[in-house]
Amino acid sequence: MATLGERIKRTEKILPMEKETIDEGNFCKPDFECRNSFPHIAEITEYPSKIADALKLEVAKKIAKIPVWFDYSQEEQTQLVHSFLNSVFESEEFSSDMQKSEKELILKDFTRCIRGLGALDFITALENLQTLTVNSPSYISGIICGKPQTFNLTFNKSHFEELIRTLSQKSLSTSPILTFKDFGRVITLMKEPICSARIVVKKTGKFYDNLQDMLEASIITKKTSDFILNALKEKKKILIKTQKDICGDYLFYSLIKELEGQCILLQTSEFLADLGANVMKFNVISLSEYEQNIFTDTIFRYGANVIFVDEISATFTEKLLTKLPKEIGFATMTSDCDNLIRENDFDIIINLSSDGLSYIVNNKA
Repeated sequence: MATLGERIKRTEKILPMEKETIDEGNFCKPDFECRNSFPHIAEITEYPSKIADALKLEVAKKIAKIPVWFDYSQEEQTQLVHSFLNSVFESEEFSSDMQKSEKELILKDFTRCIRGLGALDFITALENLQTLTVNSPSYISGIICGKPQTFNLTFNKSHFEELIRTLSQKSLSTSPILTFKDFGRVITLMKEPICSARIVVKKTGKFYDNLQDMLEASIITKKTSDFILNALKEKKKILIKTQKDICGDYLFYSLIKELEGQCILLQTSEFLADLGANVMKFNVISLSEYEQNIFTDTIFRYGANVIFVDEISATFTEKLLTKLPKEIGFATMTSDCDNLIRENDFDIIINLSSDGLSYIVNNKA
């Protein structure tokens, strides 16, 4: 078997990591209207977003040309991305202007972008991207700051086919329309017989996949995160309420990743990111009312510490709460347009809005 270095050199021969001049002129400056959530929060990274977006597009172009990208491990993919970035850093445009600390921030940020979907990861990481549509391997368009834009990028045929296969294998459904949730994005895959394979991505917020990132970004305080985690460990019932266009997924799923012990996740669409071996996931979107009753009677026998419910029907949620044993914690999420879930059934109500996070302890529960 070839070593990591040999495999990277082989790919660099397929796709030379040549130095290029990065065009920054096609990207709008970040402003509050373009951002999807928490406009008052400082960036985790400090280097200009115009440079970041230009680099991300260039990396996406490189990756999209590699037919065997999905054969590499995440470590190998990271090595290739770092190889390209280091060649850019050595160019005249960057070497004299960028500090070592800025380069390290870029490497860290780009490492976080690698999330298992190849070139698509870096396109969807663009700062002010709102939606992205991959209509074919050679036609990719999106909306940035409310303005339509076509990307000068072409997927290698094998890379595109493997991307479709990767998404398809992450779902048990045979439906021609598959929807996946992820940290900061919702991905919809449409395929035959409805149409030839197409991918639509909607950005729902910035990419926070753990509580530490949220602490650093001042979305949540250490005191509040400890309070919520302790409440779940004490088997409390928690309702997370979000306003329209304010994504609460990163808080909801970060809590799941943070907890130790057996957890159960009930969902209506697949979640892409790995949540840990202690999380049992059930897709309940297609259950009939009769099947819901059987499922509700069965699910509590798994010995889980906490049950997490992601946007299932209010009726189904009420059934679960009615039969919920005291020794199991419970957390669910809803938007402000859904008034069907009764707040009095919960011990703690967390409100996420453009102003940040707050919570109420409900003494009536």
